[in-house]
Amino acid sequence: MQTAQATQAASVRADLDLQFLDQLVTHLGTDVVAELMADGIIELVDRLDRMAEMSVDEHRAVLAAMAHDVGGQAGNMGLVGLSRLALRAEQVLKDPGLGDGAEAVVAVLDRRDTALDALRSYLTQLDPAAMGDAVAGARS
Repeated sequence: MQTAQATQAASVRADLDLQFLDQLVTHLGTDVVAELMADGIIELVDRLDRMAEMSVDEHRAVLAAMAHDVGGQAGNMGLVGLSRLALRAEQVLKDPGLGDGAEAVVAVLDRRDTALDALRSYLTQLDPAAMGDAVAGARS
C-alpha cells in the first residue's frame, strides 16, 4: 500500500519533467523561470478554459488546433503528462476512428489542476520568496 506522500510523488513524476525544469532553473535562474512559468500558467489556463467551453460536435477542428497548442505549451513548461494527453486529444479530434474526441478533451481538462498544482509546488520549493508572487499571480 502506498502512502499519500508516495502517491503524490508518483503523480508529480507522471506530470512533470523534473530534469527539464531543473535545467531551466540552472540556465535561466529562478527569477526568470518564475516569470516565464507564471505567464505560461495564465496563458495555458486561458486556453484550457476556452477548450472547456466548446462542443466537440461543433468545433472539432478548432479543438484539435487548441489541443495542439496546449500540448506544445505544456511540453515547453515541463508538464509532460498534460502535454501527452493534449497531443493525444489532437490526434483523436483529427481522426475520430482513433477514439472519442469528447473523452479525449475531458481527459485533458481533468488533468489540468493536478498538473498545474504539481508545477506550482515544484516552483515554490525552489525559492518560496522568488516564486511565491509569480506563482500566486498565476492561480487558475
